[in-house]
Amino acid sequence: MILIRDILLCFFIFVAGFFLGNVYIFKNWEFVSTLEEKKIDEKKVTINKVEKDVEKNKLEENSVKQKNHNLKKNIKESVKKYSNYEMFERYLNAKQYQDALVTYVNYSTNENIKRYQNYLFGYVEDLIYKRDSTALILINQFLEIQNDNLMALYLKSKIYNQNGKLQDSISILNNLKIYELEPILEKKVFKTLNEYRSNYIKKLQNDQKYNKLILLLQNIIEEDSNAIQHIYLLGKLYFDLDKYSNAKEVLTQIKHEDLYKNRVNDIFTKINRSEKFSKKIKLQKEGSHFIVTAVLNNKRKVKLLLDTGASYTVINKSIMNTIKYSIIKDKIKIETAGGEIITKLTRINTFAVDDAIIDDMPVVISTVETKRFDGLLGMSYLKKFDFYIDQVNAILYLNKK
Repeated sequence: MILIRDILLCFFIFVAGFFLGNVYIFKNWEFVSTLEEKKIDEKKVTINKVEKDVEKNKLEENSVKQKNHNLKKNIKESVKKYSNYEMFERYLNAKQYQDALVTYVNYSTNENIKRYQNYLFGYVEDLIYKRDSTALILINQFLEIQNDNLMALYLKSKIYNQNGKLQDSISILNNLKIYELEPILEKKVFKTLNEYRSNYIKKLQNDQKYNKLILLLQNIIEEDSNAIQHIYLLGKLYFDLDKYSNAKEVLTQIKHEDLYKNRVNDIFTKINRSEKFSKKIKLQKEGSHFIVTAVLNNKRKVKLLLDTGASYTVINKSIMNTIKYSIIKDKIKIETAGGEIITKLTRINTFAVDDAIIDDMPVVISTVETKRFDGLLGMSYLKKFDFYIDQVNAILYLNKK
């Protein structure tokens, strides 16, 4: 009995432990573990989530496909909406130059090519007016297609000129002159060429690039022997550079031209005078007066007022105190603008204006009350020379007697 009781007790404990460790429910006529049921439910939730995600992705994929379809449809409708020429215009205005030129190549014909080109060239001229740097990019791309298009080359010359490449712009226009141009373009080319030449000449003059200027003028005259204005400019340039024989040779060609003969004769007179005088000294003009620079005793520079009415050369006392001199007369009367004064007549070892030097030069000491100059250059110096003062060009000509 006791044995049976113990066996039943053990069985009871085992069953109780089993059910406590794993709860079961009675389902479909059998016991099912609640843990297993929970795992099954979790798997179902995961499966449902995956199925929903797949469905969502399918919907999104369909949406993208629909958008792409609509985009392609809009593009097709856009192409149908605009003609090839209109697309060409739109590409240009959007600065899609490559696309515009591809359209030009593919769709321009003998019948409509002028229309394409007129719009293109008008567009480039507008870019030039706006100083838009893309003008050169576009015209260069077009010239890669049609490198002999005369209007495009003309526009390129305008762009070069605007960018400061004056010589290159003139070179293009000179080359265009050899072609048989349409009357309107021919007029533009010649007018623009004259304008650019004038600007380039002025620039070379201002920059004092005389060799380049001579070469430019020579080329112009060689191309056109009737270029009277440029013949005169070349002759005048030679004269200003003291190349008198060259100046005579060039200016002789136009010495009988009504417009230039007086100016040519004036230059010839100056050449004859220059050839007569060995020294040509540039003066500084101040109003109606002229200032000349002199050097005392190979040492002290002074600025002197040129005065042919003064018998003596006068130097300010403050200057004379800085150099060596000897006294000729301790008292001498001289007339000045302020009246008669008594002063000293001295002698200095050397007195030079440029390289026109006088030894043992007599000089009067005086007080010059101005900061503009240090004294007067009078006849005590000038009478040693044959001299001429070109007041128009501020030049003192000297030839030692």
